[in-house]
Amino acid sequence: MSTAAGAEAAPAGTGRATVATQTSIGGPPGRSDQGELAAVLDAVTDGIFLVDAATLAFTGVNASATAQVGYTRDELLRMTPLDLQPLHDERAYRALLAPLLDGSLPSRTVGTLFRRRDGSLIPVELSFRHAGRGVGAERIVCVARDVTGQAESEARLRRLTQAERARAAEFTAMTDALADGVVVCDPTGGIRHANPAARALLGDRLECWDQVRASLDDPDACAPVPGTPVPQGPVELQLRSRPGQWLSLASYPVAADGGSGPGRAPVRSTIFLVRDVTDARATRRAHEAFIGVLSHELRTPVTTIYAGSKVLGGARGSLAPAVRQEVYRDIAAESDRLYRLVEDLLVLARYESITPGSLATEPVLLQRVVPELVRAERNRSPGTRFVVQIPAGLPPVRAERISVEQAARNLLANAARHGPPGGTVLLSIAEVGDRVEFRILDEGPGFPADEADHVFDLVDRSVTASRMNGGAGIGLFVCRRLVEAMGGHAWARPRPGGGSELGFDLTVFNEEEA
Repeated sequence: MSTAAGAEAAPAGTGRATVATQTSIGGPPGRSDQGELAAVLDAVTDGIFLVDAATLAFTGVNASATAQVGYTRDELLRMTPLDLQPLHDERAYRALLAPLLDGSLPSRTVGTLFRRRDGSLIPVELSFRHAGRGVGAERIVCVARDVTGQAESEARLRRLTQAERARAAEFTAMTDALADGVVVCDPTGGIRHANPAARALLGDRLECWDQVRASLDDPDACAPVPGTPVPQGPVELQLRSRPGQWLSLASYPVAADGGSGPGRAPVRSTIFLVRDVTDARATRRAHEAFIGVLSHELRTPVTTIYAGSKVLGGARGSLAPAVRQEVYRDIAAESDRLYRLVEDLLVLARYESITPGSLATEPVLLQRVVPELVRAERNRSPGTRFVVQIPAGLPPVRAERISVEQAARNLLANAARHGPPGGTVLLSIAEVGDRVEFRILDEGPGFPADEADHVFDLVDRSVTASRMNGGAGIGLFVCRRLVEAMGGHAWARPRPGGGSELGFDLTVFNEEEA
């Protein structure tokens, strides 16, 4: 995401800050890589704002940000967040950023309102992350998601429940049609009503809210409780019986006089809104990883390429041949690294559209794809010995060639990166029933058996799994996402005596089903 440099005009609206210099996310300005990165950023549906922590000036925005608030890119680059957020003054906004700048929080999410160019207000969820130091300034990345639909749905639900007695039938019919769970409790926690979605998430035998609280992994007692005269939540908690499944819970009190809101008492009933946010959390983690890689991981290869090109361009024949060759090798290696990062970033940018089975579109012969990948990896990792076992007569698999190459390349690179110097990486392909299995066995540190399910995770993974992922921390996650999108399954297993086995399988291509 590139921005213009040298803007000096006062920002529109409040005029709280002046932008001295605009920068871009990524490496040194002026490189051709920036256009490609800007295109990736502009493909993201959420608004992305880059904020100078000192002046609070916007120093970068993507296309979705301009569409969200109605201002042009140039107009936004002369503004600050305070021109868009009527709920925050400068003191409150700096207090919001302080834990990110001092390192006490890696990120934080808040709900607020944006004032659009036409004066209308929209509810948004803002996720902030410290992006490190740009050109002489600390920067904050803010990802803004428009939650207008969600806010309207919850507001409509609260209005309906205020007249519960008079319109009980209407309330029941509407809540039964909602995809989110709705539970209505009396002040003591007895459940008066639970719609089908709530029972599907929490179980059919719901009698009291204490059952729900007992089913949640909630060591800090964050779950909302009935009878409280103020709204609670939303909070996200994991189910004890289904680890990995996360629920968002929020409560809204209904006063005895039919009203609702803070301070009203006594409370006649409490409405709990329960939403499965497992996929939403995965999407949010993918977006956070996307921003994290843009903020940090891309800087090293871009900086190396930029510096190397400057050295070669300014030497004018004074460099020794050996030094010149070393600079060329550095540029080539970092260009390859940059290419891989951008490939993985494109998968993260398309996270929500890459669904299981969506990439199983063509026949692919692994015996033609794999040898070239191994030759390339041998050049990148000359200290690693690669052994390849591919039987003759393997049938084609239902997949997408480019995605197969990316998934296999990420597994090969992971094995080479974590193996010992002079170690061996064994790659084998075999037909097993109606599937073809691709397996890589390395001699690295391995991992405990109980951590195998987390090796491909993007975040919240164990220390060992983090070491397994290495690099930018997204390669194995991208591999599993692509394999599942091709109708396959990825796995990780510890090897007896040390090392690990990572692999995936794909369905044999059946011409009659094509």
